[in-house]
Amino acid sequence: AGSILDADLRAILGHDIGVAITGEEAVPATLILTEGFGDVAMADRTWNLLHSLVGRSASIAGATQIRAGVI
Repeated sequence: AGSILDADLRAILGHDIGVAITGEEAVPATLILTEGFGDVAMADRTWNLLHSLVGRSASIAGATQIRAGVI
């Protein structure tokens, strides 16, 4: 997905995720948002790259790390 609204993610998870996401949280699945939070369409460059690989195997890492200055 390009992005997700905070309220929609909260409704799916049943709680807020907070700002200090470490990658160690117990979650049932990985959600990869290429553009982050808000109402933002996937960037054309990203869409075109993924679309060019339709039918082929691909891998996207869902790992994250705390950005400097967040906590």
